[in-house]
Amino acid sequence: MFTTDVFADPLARMEFNKVHYLDAPMRFVGGVSYGADSFAWNLGDGTTSIEEDVVHTYDEIGEYPVSLTINGDLTTSDAVKILPQRPVPYTDAAGNYGGNFEGFTEQYGVYHISGSTFERGNSTIPYKDGTKSGQNAFVVGLNEPMQHNTHTMLYLPEFDLSDPGLYEFSFWAKFDLEAGKDAFRVEYSTDSGNTWEVLGADVKQNWYNTTNPGINSAVFPEGTSYFSKRESEFTRYFLNISDLSGKGNVALRFVAKSNSSGTSVGLVIDDVTVTRFEGELATQLIDWEGAFSGSIEITLNWTTLPEFFCKRFELERSLNGKDFEQVYSAYATGGSTDVPQNYSYSLLSQRNLYFFRLKVISEDTDLGYSYEFYSPTIAVRRKLEGTAVLQVFPNPFTEYVDVSFTDVVNGPVKYDLFDTQGRLLTSGETLVENSAYFRAAMPYVASGVYFLRLQIGEQEAVAIKLLKVR
Repeated sequence: MFTTDVFADPLARMEFNKVHYLDAPMRFVGGVSYGADSFAWNLGDGTTSIEEDVVHTYDEIGEYPVSLTINGDLTTSDAVKILPQRPVPYTDAAGNYGGNFEGFTEQYGVYHISGSTFERGNSTIPYKDGTKSGQNAFVVGLNEPMQHNTHTMLYLPEFDLSDPGLYEFSFWAKFDLEAGKDAFRVEYSTDSGNTWEVLGADVKQNWYNTTNPGINSAVFPEGTSYFSKRESEFTRYFLNISDLSGKGNVALRFVAKSNSSGTSVGLVIDDVTVTRFEGELATQLIDWEGAFSGSIEITLNWTTLPEFFCKRFELERSLNGKDFEQVYSAYATGGSTDVPQNYSYSLLSQRNLYFFRLKVISEDTDLGYSYEFYSPTIAVRRKLEGTAVLQVFPNPFTEYVDVSFTDVVNGPVKYDLFDTQGRLLTSGETLVENSAYFRAAMPYVASGVYFLRLQIGEQEAVAIKLLKVR
């Protein structure tokens, strides 16, 4: 068996995006018409065409009537709304903000396919009643329960994420949707609405609350995540979208759907924002500490804010404050985020004194970005008080000696070198900054015994016996 439309009466039909974006080419398809021998397009901005399919770009925002006439007298008509590009931040503190849906109606549009539609207003139906702010929100089914077979979409502007940065998308919502089956989700486009991807693929705190485990009657495919069930009070949902930074303009839309059975009240959405972190774009350590957490255990804790393309941390340990070795590596949990990220690691530690530092590694190969830095060195001590000289090495010395301490030093350290007759051979003062050691240059002297006098700040000086051999 087969089907054909070859015997059908001519019928004008057309397909195109009912909501699209400024300065973005869009395809108008007339080839879905039946029995068409000729085509006459009117795209509403003075543009006409006799081609079967047309690619056109609108250079002004607004709503345009679109019509297609086939065979000279069969016409179908519809409309397209062209949305603007908006800078970030997109918040009520910025100018021309339309995310609260109180004004600037040129910044959002609805593409309704079937069932209940997104409507701007203020519903009285429980679980989608009221607004988060102002007098208007967008509601699926303003004055009715959500109909079966609903498919409706609310489009937001394109947002300029050209500059690398830390970005967050958020909105407020409440809803009552048949659990696991009826749902809504957020999608994004990096090609001005021609193709769309799901924004945020997983169930996570403050974002999607449901993943389809294989329910055939669910409106979104198996394994995909979305908003479903019930949220009886306005709740803020937010997602870090920094992985979209540097990709130019990014369009966003809400997609709400219901199946052919069951009962759903619907949903309400209000106060959409896109924010950008305005501080320095580099991973920063805001806390870094360690202590004995047991008789033979040390625990290190650190916190980042923000993380900017942060990849991993390498924990290094030293027994003398100078020579470090890597003892642990951890992947960053935030990546690019302005939310504090907390880390902890414990390790076996039987000595009374250890030094630790962190190597923080951030990179993004697509952007050619790379940034690495070391944390300050910290000393973790047990049964030690005050700051003293730990080691002087090498001994015998040649051209220099390294001096390490029992704690991290911030301040001046004086040194004097004497021979066995008490004659001063060299002296110096070094400002040690956040370090557990420093290097002192030694003069050229004959083989023999010498004494190095060291004074940390205003503490009492100590003398160390040194040997010089050729």
